[in-house]
Parts: sequence; C-alpha cells; structure tokens
Amino acid sequence: LNEANTVKDKLSDLQLYKDRLEEKYTNKINDLENEHDTQLRNLRNHHSQEIERLSDSHIKMIDDIRDTNQRDMNKLKADIDTIWNDIRKSEQLEFIKVKEDLTIRLHNK
Repeated sequence: LNEANTVKDKLSDLQLYKDRLEEKYTNKINDLENEHDTQLRNLRNHHSQEIERLSDSHIKMIDDIRDTNQRDMNKLKADIDTIWNDIRKSEQLEFIKVKEDLTIRLHNK
C-alpha cells in the first residue's frame, strides 16, 4: 500500500511537471507567435512606407522629365521660329535686291 502511494505520488508529481512544461512551452510558443506577428506587421508597415516613398520619388522623376521635355520643346519651337524668321527675312532681302536690280535695269533701258 505504501509503495502504491509512493508510485501514485510520483505519478502525480510527473503529471504536475508535465502540466508545467506544457504551460511553459505553450507560453513560449504564444510569445514567439506574437513576436512573429509583430515583426511581420512592422515589415509590412516598412514596405508600405518604402513603396509610398518610391512612388512619390517616381512621380517626382516623371514630373521632372515632363518639365525638362516641355522646356526642350519650347526651346526647339523658339529655334524653329527663329530659323523661319531668318529665312523670311532672307527671302525678303533677296526679293528687295532682285526688285532693285530690275528697277535699275528698267531705268537703264
């Protein structure tokens, strides 16, 4: 009977030890899961902020390219206008010269 009680006590002690270990490891697993969830949340937030920053950066780059292209187009248009004006002036001067030559020839006849 005494030996049976000793075995019973030992089984009871082992059950308590098992219960404590299960609780300890369950808590440890929960802590790790919580830590993992927190890290994942932080990573998502960081990536979200990084994506937003990159998006803003790309929008700025696109706007800068658009502005540069617009300036280049305006300069090109101004250059073309200048060339056309030079051509018109040149044609007018040539026309005046030809007209003067013809006038001189007519007066000389």
